[in-house]
Amino acid sequence: MLMTTKLFTAKRNDDGVYSLDDAELLQAANFLKAGQLVVFPTETVYGIGALVNKWQAIKNIFLVKGRPQDNPLILHVDSLAMLKRYVQPLNEVELFLIEHFMPGPITFIMRRSKLVNNAITAHLDTVGIRMPSNPIARRLISYCGEGIAAPSANISGRPSPTNSQAVVHDFWNKVPCIIDGGDSAFGVESTILDLSQETFHILRPGAISAEQLNAALVAGGFGKLVLEQHDYYLPNLKAGDAPKAPGMKYRHYAPEAKVKILHGDQQEMTEAAESFVEACLNENKSAKITTFVSHELYNSWPEDLKKKVVEPIFFEDYACHAELLPKLAETESELDNLHKMAFQAANGLFKALRQADLENVDLILVEAVEAQGMAQAYMNRLTKAESK
Repeated sequence: MLMTTKLFTAKRNDDGVYSLDDAELLQAANFLKAGQLVVFPTETVYGIGALVNKWQAIKNIFLVKGRPQDNPLILHVDSLAMLKRYVQPLNEVELFLIEHFMPGPITFIMRRSKLVNNAITAHLDTVGIRMPSNPIARRLISYCGEGIAAPSANISGRPSPTNSQAVVHDFWNKVPCIIDGGDSAFGVESTILDLSQETFHILRPGAISAEQLNAALVAGGFGKLVLEQHDYYLPNLKAGDAPKAPGMKYRHYAPEAKVKILHGDQQEMTEAAESFVEACLNENKSAKITTFVSHELYNSWPEDLKKKVVEPIFFEDYACHAELLPKLAETESELDNLHKMAFQAANGLFKALRQADLENVDLILVEAVEAQGMAQAYMNRLTKAESK
Protein backbone atom coordinates (compact mmCIF):
# COMPACT_ATOMS: atom_id res chain seq x y z
CA MET A 1 0.00 0.00 0.00
CA LEU A 2 1.37 3.40 -0.99
CA MET A 3 1.76 6.13 1.62
CA THR A 4 3.55 9.44 1.99
CA THR A 5 7.10 9.06 3.29
CA LYS A 6 8.72 11.69 5.50
CA LEU A 7 12.48 12.02 5.04
CA PHE A 8 14.41 13.41 8.00
CA THR A 9 17.99 14.38 7.12
CA ALA A 10 20.65 14.41 9.83
CA LYS A 11 23.37 17.06 9.92
CA ARG A 12 27.07 16.19 9.83
CA ASN A 13 29.39 18.01 12.23
CA ASP A 14 33.09 18.79 11.78
CA ASP A 15 34.03 15.43 13.32
CA GLY A 16 31.95 13.55 10.75
CA VAL A 17 29.26 12.58 13.28
CA TYR A 18 25.62 12.84 12.18
CA SER A 19 22.89 14.12 14.49
CA LEU A 20 19.16 14.63 14.01
CA ASP A 21 17.02 17.46 15.31
CA ASP A 22 15.19 16.48 18.51
CA ALA A 23 11.78 17.37 17.10
CA GLU A 24 12.32 15.17 14.03
CA LEU A 25 13.66 12.31 16.12
CA LEU A 26 10.58 12.57 18.34
CA GLN A 27 8.35 12.38 15.25
CA ALA A 28 10.16 9.24 14.14
CA ALA A 29 9.72 7.72 17.60
CA ASN A 30 6.01 8.58 17.51
CA PHE A 31 5.63 6.71 14.22
CA LEU A 32 7.08 3.63 15.93
CA LYS A 33 4.88 4.07 19.01
CA ALA A 34 1.85 4.29 16.71
CA GLY A 35 2.68 0.86 15.29
CA GLN A 36 4.33 2.01 12.06
CA LEU A 37 7.70 1.31 10.45
CA VAL A 38 10.75 3.58 10.43
CA VAL A 39 13.96 3.19 8.43
CA PHE A 40 16.98 4.33 10.46
CA PRO A 41 20.79 4.35 10.18
CA THR A 42 23.20 2.20 12.16
CA GLU A 43 26.98 1.81 12.03
CA THR A 44 26.58 -1.45 10.05
CA VAL A 45 23.73 -1.01 7.55
CA TYR A 46 20.36 0.76 7.58
CA GLY A 47 17.52 -1.02 9.40
CA ILE A 48 13.75 -1.07 8.97
CA GLY A 49 12.21 -1.26 12.41
CA ALA A 50 9.11 -1.77 14.51
CA LEU A 51 8.72 -1.62 18.28
CA VAL A 52 9.15 -4.93 20.06
CA ASN A 53 5.59 -4.79 21.44
CA LYS A 54 3.83 -3.89 18.14
CA TRP A 55 2.93 -7.28 16.72
CA GLN A 56 1.17 -6.06 13.55
CA ALA A 57 4.03 -3.67 12.74
CA ILE A 58 6.49 -6.56 13.07
CA LYS A 59 4.38 -8.57 10.62
CA ASN A 60 4.47 -5.59 8.26
CA ILE A 61 8.28 -5.71 8.18
CA PHE A 62 8.08 -9.17 6.62
CA LEU A 63 5.40 -8.01 4.17
CA VAL A 64 7.13 -4.84 2.94
CA LYS A 65 10.50 -6.60 2.57
CA GLY A 66 9.12 -9.82 1.09
CA ARG A 67 10.98 -11.60 3.89
CA PRO A 68 10.23 -15.23 4.85
CA GLN A 69 8.62 -15.37 8.30
CA ASP A 70 11.01 -18.06 9.56
CA ASN A 71 13.93 -15.64 9.15
CA PRO A 72 14.31 -14.03 12.61
CA LEU A 73 14.79 -10.32 13.28
CA ILE A 74 17.43 -8.66 15.45
CA LEU A 75 16.28 -6.68 18.49
CA HIS A 76 18.05 -3.32 18.96
CA VAL A 77 18.42 -1.81 22.44
CA ASP A 78 20.00 1.34 23.83
CA SER A 79 21.47 0.12 27.13
CA LEU A 80 22.33 -2.86 29.30
CA ALA A 81 19.23 -2.16 31.40
CA MET A 82 16.99 -2.42 28.33
CA LEU A 83 18.80 -5.52 27.09
CA LYS A 84 18.12 -7.30 30.39
CA ARG A 85 14.35 -6.96 29.84
CA TYR A 86 14.44 -9.17 26.76
CA VAL A 87 16.78 -12.01 27.78
CA GLN A 88 17.14 -14.55 30.56
CA PRO A 89 19.36 -13.54 33.53
CA LEU A 90 22.92 -12.93 32.34
CA ASN A 91 25.83 -15.09 33.41
CA GLU A 92 29.33 -13.77 34.05
CA VAL A 93 30.75 -14.34 30.57
CA GLU A 94 27.68 -12.88 28.83
CA LEU A 95 27.93 -9.75 30.94
CA PHE A 96 31.66 -9.50 30.20
CA LEU A 97 31.13 -9.70 26.44
CA ILE A 98 28.30 -7.17 26.52
CA GLU A 99 30.33 -4.68 28.52
CA HIS A 100 33.41 -5.18 26.33
CA PHE A 101 31.86 -5.13 22.84
CA MET A 102 28.62 -3.19 23.17
CA PRO A 103 27.64 -0.75 21.87
CA GLY A 104 29.08 -1.80 18.52
CA PRO A 105 28.69 -3.98 15.41
CA ILE A 106 27.90 -7.26 17.16
CA THR A 107 24.73 -9.26 17.84
CA PHE A 108 24.50 -11.88 20.59
CA ILE A 109 22.09 -14.83 20.34
CA MET A 110 20.69 -15.34 23.84
CA ARG A 111 17.79 -17.05 25.62
CA ARG A 112 14.84 -14.70 25.33
CA SER A 113 12.37 -13.48 27.93
CA LYS A 114 8.58 -13.59 27.59
CA LEU A 115 8.56 -9.95 26.43
CA VAL A 116 9.90 -10.95 23.00
CA ASN A 117 7.24 -11.81 20.42
CA ASN A 118 7.42 -15.11 18.52
CA ALA A 119 7.21 -13.15 15.26
CA ILE A 120 10.63 -11.64 16.03
CA THR A 121 12.32 -14.96 16.80
CA ALA A 122 10.58 -17.29 14.31
CA HIS A 123 9.23 -19.18 17.38
CA LEU A 124 12.74 -19.99 18.64
CA ASP A 125 13.56 -19.71 22.34
CA THR A 126 16.49 -17.42 21.50
CA VAL A 127 16.71 -13.83 20.29
CA GLY A 128 19.43 -11.92 18.46
CA ILE A 129 20.05 -8.70 20.36
CA ARG A 130 22.41 -5.82 19.74
CA MET A 131 23.21 -2.32 20.96
CA PRO A 132 24.14 -0.07 18.01
CA SER A 133 26.86 2.53 18.47
CA ASN A 134 25.27 4.89 15.94
CA PRO A 135 24.06 7.87 18.02
CA ILE A 136 20.89 8.42 15.98
CA ALA A 137 19.85 4.78 16.38
CA ARG A 138 20.57 4.84 20.12
CA ARG A 139 18.62 8.06 20.68
CA LEU A 140 15.69 6.78 18.62
CA ILE A 141 15.49 3.66 20.80
CA SER A 142 15.75 5.81 23.94
CA TYR A 143 12.93 8.08 22.77
CA CYS A 144 10.75 5.00 22.26
CA GLY A 145 11.61 3.44 25.61
CA GLU A 146 11.39 -0.02 24.05
CA GLY A 147 13.58 -2.18 21.84
CA ILE A 148 13.27 -1.93 18.06
CA ALA A 149 13.09 -5.16 16.03
CA ALA A 150 14.81 -4.54 12.71
CA PRO A 151 16.39 -6.40 9.81
CA SER A 152 18.36 -4.62 7.10
CA ALA A 153 16.26 -2.09 5.15
CA ASN A 154 16.35 -3.75 1.74
CA ILE A 155 14.02 -5.85 -0.36
CA SER A 156 14.71 -9.40 0.77
CA GLY A 157 17.61 -11.03 -1.08
CA ARG A 158 19.04 -7.78 -2.47
CA PRO A 159 22.26 -6.03 -1.34
CA SER A 160 21.92 -4.38 2.06
CA PRO A 161 21.60 -0.56 2.18
CA THR A 162 24.49 1.53 3.48
CA ASN A 163 23.11 5.00 2.67
CA SER A 164 19.75 6.74 2.44
CA GLN A 165 19.70 6.66 -1.37
CA ALA A 166 19.44 2.87 -1.25
CA VAL A 167 16.53 2.83 1.22
CA VAL A 168 14.72 5.61 -0.63
CA HIS A 169 15.03 3.48 -3.77
CA ASP A 170 13.54 0.42 -2.04
CA PHE A 171 10.98 1.92 0.36
CA TRP A 172 9.88 5.39 -0.76
CA ASN A 173 6.10 5.66 -0.25
CA LYS A 174 6.11 2.21 1.38
CA VAL A 175 7.03 3.34 4.91
CA PRO A 176 6.00 6.55 6.72
CA CYS A 177 9.48 7.65 7.80
CA ILE A 178 13.10 7.38 6.63
CA ILE A 179 16.01 8.89 8.57
CA ASP A 180 19.01 9.87 6.45
CA GLY A 181 22.05 9.46 8.68
CA GLY A 182 24.76 9.46 6.01
CA ASP A 183 26.90 6.49 5.01
CA SER A 184 27.15 3.50 7.35
CA ALA A 185 30.57 3.30 9.00
CA PHE A 186 31.25 -0.41 8.38
CA GLY A 187 29.01 -1.25 5.42
CA VAL A 188 28.30 -4.89 6.38
CA GLU A 189 25.91 -6.31 8.94
CA SER A 190 26.96 -7.07 12.50
CA THR A 191 28.89 -10.11 13.63
CA ILE A 192 26.40 -12.61 15.09
CA LEU A 193 27.73 -14.70 18.00
CA ASP A 194 25.61 -17.52 19.43
CA LEU A 195 25.92 -17.50 23.23
CA SER A 196 23.14 -20.04 23.78
CA GLN A 197 25.47 -23.07 23.63
CA GLU A 198 28.50 -24.09 25.71
CA THR A 199 30.83 -23.35 22.80
CA PHE A 200 30.17 -19.99 21.17
CA HIS A 201 29.76 -20.01 17.39
CA ILE A 202 29.89 -17.12 14.96
CA LEU A 203 26.78 -17.53 12.81
CA ARG A 204 27.57 -14.53 10.61
CA PRO A 205 31.00 -12.86 10.33
CA GLY A 206 31.22 -9.09 10.67
CA ALA A 207 33.55 -6.31 11.79
CA ILE A 208 34.33 -8.03 15.11
CA SER A 209 36.22 -11.28 14.52
CA ALA A 210 36.56 -14.54 16.44
CA GLU A 211 40.18 -13.61 17.12
CA GLN A 212 39.15 -10.35 18.78
CA LEU A 213 36.45 -12.05 20.83
CA ASN A 214 38.80 -14.77 22.04
CA ALA A 215 41.56 -12.27 22.83
CA ALA A 216 39.16 -10.36 25.06
CA LEU A 217 37.87 -13.54 26.72
CA VAL A 218 41.40 -14.77 27.43
CA ALA A 219 42.37 -11.38 28.87
CA GLY A 220 39.24 -11.53 31.06
CA GLY A 221 40.22 -14.94 32.41
CA PHE A 222 37.56 -16.97 30.59
CA GLY A 223 39.72 -18.72 27.99
CA LYS A 224 39.03 -19.21 24.28
CA LEU A 225 35.31 -19.90 24.05
CA VAL A 226 34.59 -18.82 20.46
CA LEU A 227 35.01 -21.41 17.73
CA GLU A 228 37.24 -19.84 15.08
CA GLN A 229 35.86 -20.57 11.61
CA HIS A 230 38.13 -20.21 8.60
CA ASP A 231 35.71 -20.70 5.74
CA TYR A 232 33.07 -18.40 4.31
CA TYR A 233 30.23 -20.87 4.12
CA LEU A 234 27.56 -21.82 6.62
CA PRO A 235 25.86 -25.24 6.53
CA ASN A 236 22.67 -25.42 4.52
CA LEU A 237 19.49 -25.66 6.57
CA LYS A 238 16.64 -27.96 5.66
CA ALA A 239 13.36 -26.51 4.39
CA GLY A 240 11.59 -26.83 7.75
CA ASP A 241 14.46 -25.53 9.90
CA ALA A 242 14.29 -22.01 11.35
CA PRO A 243 17.68 -20.27 11.25
CA LYS A 244 18.94 -18.81 14.52
CA ALA A 245 20.16 -15.71 12.75
CA PRO A 246 19.63 -13.75 9.53
CA GLY A 247 21.74 -14.79 6.55
CA MET A 248 21.91 -18.50 7.38
CA LYS A 249 19.20 -19.93 5.14
CA TYR A 250 18.03 -17.70 2.32
CA ARG A 251 19.63 -16.13 -0.74
CA HIS A 252 21.16 -12.80 0.24
CA TYR A 253 23.04 -9.82 -1.08
CA ALA A 254 22.57 -10.58 -4.79
CA PRO A 255 22.35 -7.77 -7.35
CA GLU A 256 20.72 -8.11 -10.76
CA ALA A 257 24.19 -8.00 -12.33
CA LYS A 258 26.17 -11.23 -12.55
CA VAL A 259 28.97 -11.29 -9.95
CA LYS A 260 32.26 -13.09 -10.61
CA ILE A 261 34.96 -13.36 -7.94
CA LEU A 262 38.64 -13.03 -8.87
CA HIS A 263 40.77 -15.39 -6.74
CA GLY A 264 44.50 -16.04 -6.51
CA ASP A 265 47.56 -13.92 -7.12
CA GLN A 266 47.64 -10.89 -9.40
CA GLN A 267 48.35 -12.92 -12.54
CA GLU A 268 45.65 -15.49 -11.77
CA MET A 269 43.08 -12.77 -11.09
CA THR A 270 43.98 -11.02 -14.35
CA GLU A 271 43.61 -14.24 -16.34
CA ALA A 272 40.27 -14.94 -14.64
CA ALA A 273 39.05 -11.42 -15.44
CA GLU A 274 40.00 -11.85 -19.11
CA SER A 275 38.16 -15.17 -19.24
CA PHE A 276 34.98 -13.82 -17.59
CA VAL A 277 34.97 -10.75 -19.83
CA GLU A 278 35.44 -12.81 -22.99
CA ALA A 279 32.59 -15.17 -22.03
CA CYS A 280 30.29 -12.27 -21.21
CA LEU A 281 30.98 -10.43 -24.48
CA ASN A 282 30.60 -13.62 -26.51
CA GLU A 283 27.11 -13.94 -25.03
CA ASN A 284 26.25 -10.25 -25.43
CA LYS A 285 28.54 -7.99 -27.48
CA SER A 286 27.03 -4.85 -25.95
CA ALA A 287 27.27 -6.08 -22.34
CA LYS A 288 28.31 -3.53 -19.70
CA ILE A 289 31.12 -4.71 -17.44
CA THR A 290 32.51 -3.04 -14.33
CA THR A 291 34.77 -3.93 -11.41
CA PHE A 292 35.12 -3.67 -7.66
CA VAL A 293 38.85 -4.16 -7.14
CA SER A 294 41.97 -2.54 -5.71
CA HIS A 295 43.90 0.08 -7.68
CA GLU A 296 46.89 -2.26 -7.54
CA LEU A 297 45.09 -5.06 -9.37
CA TYR A 298 43.39 -2.80 -11.91
CA ASN A 299 46.63 -0.98 -12.74
CA SER A 300 48.32 -4.31 -13.50
CA TRP A 301 45.79 -5.18 -16.21
CA PRO A 302 46.60 -4.89 -19.92
CA GLU A 303 45.06 -1.88 -21.64
CA ASP A 304 42.76 -3.96 -23.85
CA LEU A 305 41.14 -5.45 -20.72
CA LYS A 306 40.73 -2.03 -19.09
CA LYS A 307 39.00 -0.72 -22.23
CA LYS A 308 36.25 -3.32 -21.81
CA VAL A 309 35.42 -2.08 -18.29
CA VAL A 310 33.14 0.92 -17.76
CA GLU A 311 33.63 3.21 -14.74
CA PRO A 312 35.57 0.82 -12.48
CA ILE A 313 34.86 1.03 -8.74
CA PHE A 314 37.81 0.75 -6.34
CA PHE A 315 38.26 -0.41 -2.74
CA GLU A 316 40.26 2.73 -1.99
CA ASP A 317 37.20 4.92 -2.69
CA TYR A 318 35.81 3.84 0.70
CA ALA A 319 36.83 4.49 4.30
CA CYS A 320 38.26 1.94 6.72
CA HIS A 321 36.75 3.05 10.10
CA ALA A 322 38.50 0.25 12.01
CA GLU A 323 39.24 2.89 14.66
CA LEU A 324 35.58 2.63 15.73
CA LEU A 325 36.08 -0.93 17.00
CA PRO A 326 37.01 -1.53 20.66
CA LYS A 327 40.77 -1.90 21.13
CA LEU A 328 41.96 -5.21 22.54
CA ALA A 329 44.93 -3.65 24.32
CA GLU A 330 46.68 -0.33 24.76
CA THR A 331 49.53 -1.63 22.60
CA GLU A 332 47.32 -2.80 19.74
CA SER A 333 49.14 -2.11 16.51
CA GLU A 334 47.86 -0.30 13.45
CA LEU A 335 46.17 -2.38 10.76
CA ASP A 336 48.47 -3.63 8.05
CA ASN A 337 47.61 -2.75 4.45
CA LEU A 338 45.86 -6.07 3.76
CA HIS A 339 43.51 -5.71 6.74
CA LYS A 340 42.89 -2.04 5.97
CA MET A 341 41.96 -3.03 2.41
CA ALA A 342 39.53 -5.62 3.81
CA PHE A 343 37.71 -2.91 5.77
CA GLN A 344 37.57 -0.68 2.69
CA ALA A 345 36.33 -3.54 0.52
CA ALA A 346 33.63 -4.48 3.03
CA ASN A 347 32.57 -0.85 3.40
CA GLY A 348 32.10 -0.45 -0.34
CA LEU A 349 30.80 -3.86 -1.44
CA PHE A 350 27.05 -3.28 -1.12
CA LYS A 351 27.35 0.24 -2.55
CA ALA A 352 29.24 -1.16 -5.54
CA LEU A 353 26.65 -3.90 -6.15
CA ARG A 354 23.78 -1.43 -5.95
CA GLN A 355 25.60 1.04 -8.20
CA ALA A 356 26.09 -1.71 -10.78
CA ASP A 357 22.34 -2.33 -10.84
CA LEU A 358 21.50 1.37 -11.14
CA GLU A 359 23.77 1.55 -14.19
CA ASN A 360 22.31 -1.65 -15.71
CA VAL A 361 25.65 -3.44 -15.59
CA ASP A 362 25.64 -7.04 -16.82
CA LEU A 363 28.83 -8.26 -15.13
CA ILE A 364 30.79 -7.03 -12.12
CA LEU A 365 34.25 -8.47 -11.45
CA VAL A 366 35.10 -8.43 -7.74
CA GLU A 367 38.49 -9.04 -6.14
CA ALA A 368 38.75 -11.60 -3.34
CA VAL A 369 40.59 -10.56 -0.18
CA GLU A 370 42.20 -13.49 1.58
CA ALA A 371 42.77 -12.56 5.22
CA GLN A 372 41.25 -13.02 8.63
CA GLY A 373 39.04 -10.57 10.48
CA MET A 374 36.93 -8.25 8.37
CA ALA A 375 37.89 -10.12 5.18
CA GLN A 376 35.79 -13.07 6.36
CA ALA A 377 32.73 -10.81 6.52
CA TYR A 378 33.54 -9.41 3.08
CA MET A 379 34.04 -12.84 1.51
CA ASN A 380 30.92 -14.23 3.19
CA ARG A 381 28.75 -11.52 1.59
CA LEU A 382 30.59 -11.66 -1.72
CA THR A 383 30.27 -15.44 -2.02
CA LYS A 384 26.52 -15.22 -1.39
CA ALA A 385 26.22 -12.42 -3.96
CA GLU A 386 27.93 -14.61 -6.58
CA SER A 387 25.79 -17.70 -5.95
CA LYS A 388 22.50 -16.49 -7.43
